[in-house]
This record gives sequence, structure tokens and C-alpha cells, in this order.
Amino acid sequence: MSRTPQKNWVVDLPARTARHHSGFLIQFEGRPGSSHFGGHPTFVPSLSHLETVELIREGFQVFKEAYADSVSQTRNSVPVRKKLVLPN
Repeated sequence: MSRTPQKNWVVDLPARTARHHSGFLIQFEGRPGSSHFGGHPTFVPSLSHLETVELIREGFQVFKEAYADSVSQTRNSVPVRKKLVLPN
């Protein structure tokens, strides 16, 4: 199964889901990179076991990348506070 993972997936960060165009869905919990990160896939009967395993791997990868991109964008868009020093 050769494909470009990102083009076949829709990641919804607020809903914490990654949906493949085949209908395969993974619902995530926790924060990627933490010990409490995990996902619950919904199985599609028309997919083979090998396809399902590949989609689980891709879904986690795509979700982690989208999460990292959003964190990076948030960090870059947060204004830097400067300390205001008033004259005596």
C-alpha cells in the first residue's frame, strides 16, 4: 500500500481525531509525547488486517505532526511581554 499519508487524512485537533478517506477513524486522548497519549481506532470491515495496522501507524503519525505544527504556530504567535520600567 503506497500512498502519501497526509493527503488521505483529515485531522481535527479540537475533536482529537484523525479520519482516513476510507472511513477509518482514530479518536485520540492525551498529549502526543506524553506517557498518557493513546488512540482508539474504529475498524472498517472492508480493510485487511495489514491495511488496518498501516492506517493506525499513519494516523498516529499524521496526528502527531498536526499537533506539533499547531504547538509551533501557537508559540510563534504568542506576543512577547516586555517589562515596563517606569521612571522614578
